Amino acid sequence: HELGHHEYGHGFRVDQLMNLGWKRGQPWLQEVRVPASLPWDQADLAIQHPRSQWAKWGVGLADGKALPSDNMPASLLLPMGRLGPAFLAYNNFQTYLKWNSAFVYSTTAAYFAREPYHTWRKTNFVRVLLQTGRKSDPQLPDVPLLSELMDQFKTPDLGRRVATVMLGSGELGRPIVASPALSADRVKLLREAFMKSMSDPALLEEAKQKRLEITPVGGEELAKIARDVIEQPPDVVERIKKILAQ
Repeated sequence: HELGHHEYGHGFRVDQLMNLGWKRGQPWLQEVRVPASLPWDQADLAIQHPRSQWAKWGVGLADGKALPSDNMPASLLLPMGRLGPAFLAYNNFQTYLKWNSAFVYSTTAAYFAREPYHTWRKTNFVRVLLQTGRKSDPQLPDVPLLSELMDQFKTPDLGRRVATVMLGSGELGRPIVASPALSADRVKLLREAFMKSMSDPALLEEAKQKRLEITPVGGEELAKIARDVIEQPPDVVERIKKILAQ
């Protein structure tokens, strides 16, 4: 039984990260410039050097300024190789990987949670083309939903069903679940308690102070999403298998 879920942004994730060793006020990922003469074998998440050593090797900040020459340990990441973007990953990034071990996800989350992305979005330097969720994000009032575009361009039912399955995990988020054997009255009680806790004034005020978003989804809606994903005809399953095999 799905009891409910909370989006990635709010305080539960913060508490989990703190328990794993996250240090407030400390960096986690920082874009840098690297020289052609860098000892490339040192670019590894498992290898750390103080920033003073990276600075000696010619590593500088992405904006051209000098890298602080101190003892803060960091690893050099080259997600796309020597010719792609380069980042210094700090201990907080290692902590984040304990919470979510998906390297690409963690790197992307760290990058878009920092400047200059916030400024780019505010000044429309970067444009969000569409939203894949079922509901529009209030921060993106002018960005269409994928479902709206599919309506506009009359996407066939097969394509709609494939999109439902492929995007279902994002809708489910990190659900809180219980055993299928749990009685209906207990499920109802827990779902109501979850949603009530998500509207607690103290929780909302703390989240506001920390600039965190709370957007809970009820268990009934999650159960519907799960059914929409699972209950698909064979032609949809076969199409998805082909997509995943590419």
